[in-house]
Amino acid sequence: MNPVLLSIVVPVYNIHDELNELGNELTAFLLNHNDLDVFLIDDGSTDGSGDLADKFASESDKIQVIHQANSGLSAARNTGMMKSSGEYVWFLDGDDLFNPITLEKALSNLKLETADIFWYSHQTFRNSEALKNGMQSSTSPALILDQTEVSGVDMLRYLGNSQVESYAWSYIARTSLYKDNAITFPVSRSYEDIATTYKLFFLAHKIKIHNESLVYYRQRGGSIVTRVGFNNIEDVLVVNKELKVVLDGDKLISIKNLLLFKNTKLAKEFLLFNKANLRKENPKRFIRLTKEIRRELSEIDSTKFSFNNKAKLLLTKFSAFFVVKKMIRTILQ
Repeated sequence: MNPVLLSIVVPVYNIHDELNELGNELTAFLLNHNDLDVFLIDDGSTDGSGDLADKFASESDKIQVIHQANSGLSAARNTGMMKSSGEYVWFLDGDDLFNPITLEKALSNLKLETADIFWYSHQTFRNSEALKNGMQSSTSPALILDQTEVSGVDMLRYLGNSQVESYAWSYIARTSLYKDNAITFPVSRSYEDIATTYKLFFLAHKIKIHNESLVYYRQRGGSIVTRVGFNNIEDVLVVNKELKVVLDGDKLISIKNLLLFKNTKLAKEFLLFNKANLRKENPKRFIRLTKEIRRELSEIDSTKFSFNNKAKLLLTKFSAFFVVKKMIRTILQ
């Protein structure tokens, strides 16, 4: 039996139609590969997704299904990670799709190149028909990086400057990075990728960058910015507390401040665009969070920020950044 090079972990929860598409793609891809396996983690689905996952497992001995009580995305990913035996692991969301040509190249890269993390670009789509017709939209040009190999610290800088984002499905990582360092996705918290990706980048000695799109990310209707509550905002701010501990040291001060600013800016954006509802729901909690965000912004050391980031920080403190961002978004729609 061939050793497993790559384990693909797919959380599944009430996505029957989407899983049908992804499962067919995975089953077809697995026909020609003996060095990877797939874990479908049924997180208590009630729409038949679990039965569909079992069907795909019956069609391929490389697919395993684990059924568990509904515990959330993080718990499903953690279950898959603990079961995975591959040298590398990739977390693919069950409602997304992948580019088989890029995945084929990725497997070759894993065999030929020595790296802890392999990062890939992605594209977005709204429906499968548009994807088949080549109507998917590319990600921001800023995500086309000019380097092919960087250190983990360099990747943290890319992250802080929003040249890459924290999406767990955008990279393939050594399984040992997770297991040897006890890195898991935080259960019962939102924005789990923000809480984990920076830790992996920090620990990685070498990261290979490939600008080919590996994932087709399914874009849903509505903006997540206007669908958050107090817990979501607090979850982002909790990451800041953890980040200050993990990225401790004089050499990481500028990067740490970039990431603190990135997270705090996100928290303030959530608070600002949900101000009316949140203030009405719990005035005291709203005031406490407002003060906490203001304090976080005031403590950020921008000495080594670029001119653009210094300007963004200043505008964020006075909320002008979000007004301009909303105007630009409205114009582009």
